[in-house]
Amino acid sequence: QKFELNYWDPAAVDCMLPTSIPNLEQISTNEFDDLLNETQNDMTDVSDLDDDDENNHDEISVPKSTPNMMQIATNEFDGMLDEIDQEQKEHEHNAEVEKLTFSQAQPSHQPHAQWCLVDVARLDPSHGSLPHKPRRDLYESITQRFRIHADGSLSGEVTDTEFACRSYAIPAWYEWAVFLWFNFFIPAYFVPIPLFVYTAYRLYCGAQWMWLLLTILLGLLLEFSPVSLWRGYLDIPLLCCQYNYFSFRFVYHSSTKDYVSKQLLGKAGHPPLTLLAVPHAIVPLAINLMPPIAAHTLNKPLIGCMAEVLRYLPLVRHLFLWQGAISAGKQSIVRAMQLGHNIGLIADGIAGMFVKADNAEVILLKHRKGIAKMSLERGTGVIPAYGFGSTSLYTLYVDPYGIMQRISRRLKMSLVAFAGRYWTFAPARTPLYFVMGPVIKNPNKGVPIKNPTQQQIDEFHDVILTHLKTLFDSHKSFYGWSHKQIVFM
Repeated sequence: QKFELNYWDPAAVDCMLPTSIPNLEQISTNEFDDLLNETQNDMTDVSDLDDDDENNHDEISVPKSTPNMMQIATNEFDGMLDEIDQEQKEHEHNAEVEKLTFSQAQPSHQPHAQWCLVDVARLDPSHGSLPHKPRRDLYESITQRFRIHADGSLSGEVTDTEFACRSYAIPAWYEWAVFLWFNFFIPAYFVPIPLFVYTAYRLYCGAQWMWLLLTILLGLLLEFSPVSLWRGYLDIPLLCCQYNYFSFRFVYHSSTKDYVSKQLLGKAGHPPLTLLAVPHAIVPLAINLMPPIAAHTLNKPLIGCMAEVLRYLPLVRHLFLWQGAISAGKQSIVRAMQLGHNIGLIADGIAGMFVKADNAEVILLKHRKGIAKMSLERGTGVIPAYGFGSTSLYTLYVDPYGIMQRISRRLKMSLVAFAGRYWTFAPARTPLYFVMGPVIKNPNKGVPIKNPTQQQIDEFHDVILTHLKTLFDSHKSFYGWSHKQIVFM
């Protein structure tokens, strides 16, 4: 069934929002801290999910460790895997449940749901070094709650209808720190190219085999040196300066936090979630800045995914693996979800980098139905999310013949011409506004469907697009984009 949703219409929200639970203030802080510590310990396990993929890409990569893996015997771990397989088989043979239509899935109503704004743009960059509990309390103290009405007005602690598009003045050294960082980070993608060219030139001119040997050794060191999770990487002051540089604001729906709270408490019927975030643009900075804040506000971190080719680029692989990112391949994602982690994906991927439009946000997602299919197969829900401002950071120069786009898809990495601030790799100082919407519950009530039909996939994909469009339309005016439309291609 085709339908339009409005977050400010209680009758429409009825089909989206989960049942409310007691506020976090009613839940023991100590209990949450214990649960959070367990979740953070799992991060180390997930960061190793893809290590075995280097030897065999056809098998599901089994992590080197699970929580307290050093204390669990190998046979016990095999038993854990057998239990997972047995549970999957029990779901697969339930043909009656698989026939449940999408129209029969009716989540309950939560009339008092609201939006929560975390404006970190004015915080000192040193706040990133705070331990989890003080940082969580800091974010809670600056969180502003508001509701959106049918006429676009706001009520609650936020009343400025253009709050998301305002920039704050920052010290000059903040600007220069971010400017220099991006002029190091972005060129790191292209390190193999100058190394190869210079090596070939030296060999051609003088057959200097010593230079070739040193280059090979350096390449092997950067390529295959083990990289472990660095928990504090995203919290160093240099990276926290980006919150000030971009006047970054993070908004989430209260029902999403309620859902994650139930996950932490082990409530049944709350399987792992997939965060479907768009757009990718040249660099998805609005999305990249979100994970540390989301981890402390929702009390559970998201596991980010990266393109497979990034695991083989010197320096770049370190930057992503330090964050605990895993491969965007289906096998790695499924394995992480089996461990109970919520996953973050940038849905339009590399293809989204080649889209250019002035009066519309064009998202290449209409025919990308992999997330809908995986959610049905795994019985999981989806969180729609949008990063306002990502498409305004760089000037894109599109190849009119589409040659670079086809090459990029083949290589699974971006080859595109662009320019930033002062014609460098640094992005423009544009406000970034990341919005995380309500959870789209699995239409089959969380029961996996072994082989979903194309009709089921199409219907659930349409629901996801409808929610994403509603999310964009309900927040675009706050960012000063009232004239823009979101277009799915």
